[in-house]
This record gives sequence, C-alpha cells and structure tokens, in this order.
Amino acid sequence: MKAYIMTIVGAALLAAFSDLLLPASWRKYVRIITGLIIITTIIAPLARFKQVDFFEDFKLDETVVEQGTVDLGGQIARELEQRVAQDAKERIAAEFNVDAEVRVRVQVNAQNQITQVEKIYVDGADVPAEAEAFLKEIYGAGEVVINE
Repeated sequence: MKAYIMTIVGAALLAAFSDLLLPASWRKYVRIITGLIIITTIIAPLARFKQVDFFEDFKLDETVVEQGTVDLGGQIARELEQRVAQDAKERIAAEFNVDAEVRVRVQVNAQNQITQVEKIYVDGADVPAEAEAFLKEIYGAGEVVINE
C-alpha cells in the first residue's frame, strides 16, 4: 500500500514540476498527458486486483501463419550476411588497401542471432594471402575463399 501511495505522489509531483517548468504554450498538452498518467497510476492496481488484461487484444498469436507469408528468419539471415560482408569489405580495404567484393554465409539460431560465420568469399585482384588469416581471426570463419 505504501508503494501505491508513493507512486501516486510521484506522478502528482511529476505533473506539478512539468507544469512549472514548461512554457505556457505546452501546458494544456502536458496537463492532458500527466492527467492520463495519474489516472493510469490510480487504476492500475484495481485492474490487477480484478485481473483485467487491457492489452489482450494486442498480443500476437505466433501459431497463426498465413499462406504466402515471408520467411522472416531467412530475411534476417540475408540482412546479417550483407552487413557482415560490408564490414569485411571495409576491413579489407582499410587493412590491405585492396578493393574486393565479399560474400558471406552465416548460421543463425532461432533468436535470429549469428552463431557462426561459415564461409567468406573474397573476389578481387591483388588480395594478399594474409587476408585469409585476417578474416578468420576477426570473424571466426570456418573457411575463407579468395578468388582473383
């Protein structure tokens, strides 16, 4: 109960300070927003007591998959591959002063995070052999293929 009262007092103090500090032209908008915050602060424990979920209509149903939907995991993996390839291209240009095209193949887990850089393909003239070890060290790549 003490925390509930402190939350209401905090919201009221926020409203008072914002009313004092902001310019007169903003006051009516800030009063509306702070009023909504105070009302929400007062009603929130009552909603929990009744176990009402105001946002139940906004929850996503992950089991519903329509035909024709795009493979989001595949899109994310391709985007990650493009970003890693761009980063590798910039690193090669900075380290070896060579302009090369880079393609990357990555493994992605269920949370769409990179688990491993499987392969890096480097296409370009005058790419030194040290670039292979350099890329393996930075990205932990399983294999680096350099084509001239």
